[in-house]
Amino acid sequence: CGSGILALTALRFGAAAAVGVDIDVDCVAAAKRNAESNDFAPPGLRFYLPPVDAGADAASVAYVNSRLAPAPDGFDPLPADELPSDVVVANILLKPLLALRETIVDRVREGGSLAMSGVRREQADEVVAAYGPHFSAIRVDREVDGWLLIVGRDKLG
Repeated sequence: CGSGILALTALRFGAAAAVGVDIDVDCVAAAKRNAESNDFAPPGLRFYLPPVDAGADAASVAYVNSRLAPAPDGFDPLPADELPSDVVVANILLKPLLALRETIVDRVREGGSLAMSGVRREQADEVVAAYGPHFSAIRVDREVDGWLLIVGRDKLG
């Protein structure tokens, strides 16, 4: 699934570590299998489900948690002490992207960048409005077949 592919790709291109977070238990399981078959192991690579309190408001938290219940043994939520990252990539559709806004923004270190894909052209304004206040610059970086890459640079402190 996407989080696993992005994490493995980041490591292949030289990242010191990669943390994959996915809302789907099956995707986390697939990511772990792919990591093992490609000889990647902790501490350089970790996979989690979103934290149980992830979401911008009560409705968002309920949406996220409805996707996670019940989580099988061996699938942990993202720990609160996992440090923010220089670069965060979120390849998810609009509803979870908005629902997880605070959680995603919190994962980006001050001065870091966020790349968001899985966004359609007609959804760009909503994503930019939601994430824009957290970055000194945010823009649509590119478009392919109506799908966008939106990039936020220089996260504000």
